[in-house]
Amino acid sequence: MTSDNHRLIGKRVSRPNARRFVTGRGRYADDLQLPRMVHAVFVRSSYAHARITSIEMSAAEAATGVVGVMTGAQLAEVCAPWTGGAAHIPGLRAPKQHPMAVDVVRWQGEPVAVVAAATRAQAEDAAELVEIEWDLLPSVSAGEPALENDTQIIHPEFEDNLAFEARAGDGNMDDEMDVRVSASFRFGRHTGVPLETRAIVAEWNSGDETLTVHASHQTPWQQQDVYS
Repeated sequence: MTSDNHRLIGKRVSRPNARRFVTGRGRYADDLQLPRMVHAVFVRSSYAHARITSIEMSAAEAATGVVGVMTGAQLAEVCAPWTGGAAHIPGLRAPKQHPMAVDVVRWQGEPVAVVAAATRAQAEDAAELVEIEWDLLPSVSAGEPALENDTQIIHPEFEDNLAFEARAGDGNMDDEMDVRVSASFRFGRHTGVPLETRAIVAEWNSGDETLTVHASHQTPWQQQDVYS
């Protein structure tokens, strides 16, 4: 039992950092300025589905302030792909994902290359110098057409585009009491809209071999496991 004096449900709880934020004293990832810090800008796909035939980076690499340019294929050599499965959806298909597309882009805006430069403006200017040649592939933009037999399969390791299927019951029904119910639902795109967008600033200290990461997220212990 919890005494009434210690119950929080229904009570107004003050936020100790509220005054700092409403007076403009909040500290976000974009406010951080660290020694030797560079800015990364991603080159993203304009197509929903296409094969990358070539990437020309020489002009971007020679641009003012640029310290490095990397493609998705180069990053894949040092960063293994991951899968985004969910424990509560055991049947969910989770294809391997790379941080940037390696050979095929599968959604508009998927990153293909990244440019790092001394300033954000220099990185943005250099990113526009990256030239990519594409081989366009059929795209799928709606759920029902994606399940048709003649639709392009987005992930070739699967036999179709079905993400997962959920069934209720054991399938044993009396023929005389056979009841079938169907319904269609449509959901708009949705996401959280915090004051700070997704951002990350990482600092490696070679002196004591520590990595300090500033990121906008909700799972500090999970992030620690990922970086470890």
